[in-house]
Amino acid sequence: MMKKLHDTNRGMKKSRTLFLMVLSGFVGTFASTNTPEPAKIAEYLPPPDSIEAVDQRVPADSLPTEMSGVNEPVTEGYTKFGTYPFLRTSQNFIEWKDEEAAKTFFTKLTAAGKRKFRVLHVGDSHLQADIYTGYIREELQKLYGTGGRGLVFPYSAAKTHSAYDYFTYSKGNWTFTKNTEGNPAFDIGLTGYSIKTTDPNANFKLVFSKTIKKHNRNKIRIFTSNTPETFDIVLKVKGVEQPVELSPSTSPVSWVETIVDSDCESIELFLKKSTPAQNSIEFYGMIVESDTENGVLYASTGVNGAVVSSIMRQKRFAEELKAFNPDLFILDLGINDFFGGGYNAAALRESITSVIRKVKETTPEAVVMLLNVQDAFNKRTNVQACKDFAILVQEIAFENGCLFYDIYNVSGGRNSMLNWRSNFLANVDQIHLTSKGYNLKGELFLTAVKNSFEKFASGGDQLVINNKNLESTVPENLAIYVDNNEAQSVSTANTTVITGGTNTSTLKDDSGNYKLHKVLGGESLRSIAKLYNVEIGDIRNWNNFYGALAVNQELKIYVKKEKSKPVATAPRAANYNYKPNTTATSYSRRNAYYGRNYANNYRATTRNTTPKVTNYSVRSGDTWYAISKRTGIPVNQLKAANGAKGDNIRPGQKIKVPAKNQGYTAATTKTKNKYGTKYNTNKAKPKTTVKAKTGYTKKSTVKSGTGSKNQKSTVKPKTGNNQKKTTTKQNTKPVKKQNTKKPVKKN
Repeated sequence: MMKKLHDTNRGMKKSRTLFLMVLSGFVGTFASTNTPEPAKIAEYLPPPDSIEAVDQRVPADSLPTEMSGVNEPVTEGYTKFGTYPFLRTSQNFIEWKDEEAAKTFFTKLTAAGKRKFRVLHVGDSHLQADIYTGYIREELQKLYGTGGRGLVFPYSAAKTHSAYDYFTYSKGNWTFTKNTEGNPAFDIGLTGYSIKTTDPNANFKLVFSKTIKKHNRNKIRIFTSNTPETFDIVLKVKGVEQPVELSPSTSPVSWVETIVDSDCESIELFLKKSTPAQNSIEFYGMIVESDTENGVLYASTGVNGAVVSSIMRQKRFAEELKAFNPDLFILDLGINDFFGGGYNAAALRESITSVIRKVKETTPEAVVMLLNVQDAFNKRTNVQACKDFAILVQEIAFENGCLFYDIYNVSGGRNSMLNWRSNFLANVDQIHLTSKGYNLKGELFLTAVKNSFEKFASGGDQLVINNKNLESTVPENLAIYVDNNEAQSVSTANTTVITGGTNTSTLKDDSGNYKLHKVLGGESLRSIAKLYNVEIGDIRNWNNFYGALAVNQELKIYVKKEKSKPVATAPRAANYNYKPNTTATSYSRRNAYYGRNYANNYRATTRNTTPKVTNYSVRSGDTWYAISKRTGIPVNQLKAANGAKGDNIRPGQKIKVPAKNQGYTAATTKTKNKYGTKYNTNKAKPKTTVKAKTGYTKKSTVKSGTGSKNQKSTVKPKTGNNQKKTTTKQNTKPVKKQNTKKPVKKN
């Protein structure tokens, strides 16, 4: 089929029907066999400058089955996830002025079934969790085949959160740096993060979700330092019997790679000191790629708080970009440059242009696509600079021969974040989106690619939407539902904030005290559970309810009894001092230590008389109750430690977590094996000392067990009134003190 792709736009037009059959999968899964005829394409794809942001009805028989339903017209705002009238789906296109850039992009994309299509998507906090880019990856790979997971990183070692589809675990002493720092401590690559250690016993592990699509044979490329001082690497991959040893210190390039017959559900990296000169390692990231010639390899990377110029601080960016060799480079940055104020169009233009220039110089064959940002609010104020930035990015894209996606306009324009928030598509901070919102954003992007390809295949030399209206009005009496754990940040005259339909009076039945909650439109069991600090399963059990919620439905929410506080007593003097375990380094709290069986080797030995306090970073969806369940610290203690009087917490907030009442230490010994450290518990060995008034000292050591066969004695004669010291191991009776000048004898 791909042989029909000609070098000219006319050739593309002739074979557009077959291409549309393939690309119809962008809206979810494969489309029905009813492919739109060429004549019908022109009916609903008018010239770009005539596309209007009004209810535009499209013939149902010209759309994929998943979109059209049964002879039902599709209106403005219709998406796979529902109809949102504030969306401008009739203007949802990838725009371009450079026909050659569009031709290169669509040609390589549609050939992904035979030749691997490589994408690198760079951004900020919207991308670090990889939700909306992960949605794009999964949908493209359903259509064209799995080209690999792409860039991954052990984020726990950098003390930050990982992506949605894998957990990271780290052990040992790691230091980290990132591209948001003005002067990074060491080099940074494509991921925007770097970690470093001088501890040869340090390691980390990545565990991928079982639900994501994987290939059964993969290439693992590790970006790392390659100096003579760099430790060797030992990889343990699930499904591969023998560990794989790699030597960065002898590599001519700044990466090492291996091919494994495994779907790489888990990858564990250890360090090995092979020469005396080896004393450290810097790790910049890892690419997991299928060992095939086709499919889509969609790599995304983001750093919380990154700005456009952050890329210029990544010293290894160009080198690793050349190694990755993307067909499409997507720049998705900007909100952090002006969110707090100080919008500087000239500086932003220079930063974006510098990145474009660097990408084109390093990978001349790559097509560059620029995205602007969605609408946002800073507390109670709309960020006007989002609109200015949207216009600026379009100008830069067309000036530099780049593709352009106007998500600001498509998502609704100015003040549209209120609509996203009211439909549970945006978080309470009104900057970041919910999982549903990010999935919708990913679907809009895929639909834009499909729509633009149809336009390109029909003979369009360029695609520019000229009649955009970036302003929007807030609908009358817009209702935004919040719960008691969220701090509402909007203040619009015609916006009503509704806090949940709670009957504040407490009722009682045979099961205890409860409150009645009347379900409001848009609420979910999750949001109701957060509101009352209870579990979803409890709500279902209390109401014998296992279906979907209905508006005005009444739910019983039982009031949990608070535990009585213990009576304060005078502190008991400790008979021994608390000694922290210095042999075992626990894994980062971001993702729990994966060797959970090791925890069984720990036993309580002392009471920590000085409770420690640790910090916890609040995640999206967390409540005081959820954190209490996770840490084992009561809610009242958590609030007291943080001086909190209300229930409000926000994602990213750092809260103090006091230690539990009982302190624990590990009575362990440390045994080194070939590829890591194993901790085993040894029983304590009591010692007894026998003093005698004698002219020499007799040292007696008794091994565990009974009988004379297990005994071993050594006698060392000495002069003077020296003491005699006898050390006895387990299962022996202590030797009593003798009041004689004769040597002590054992029975």
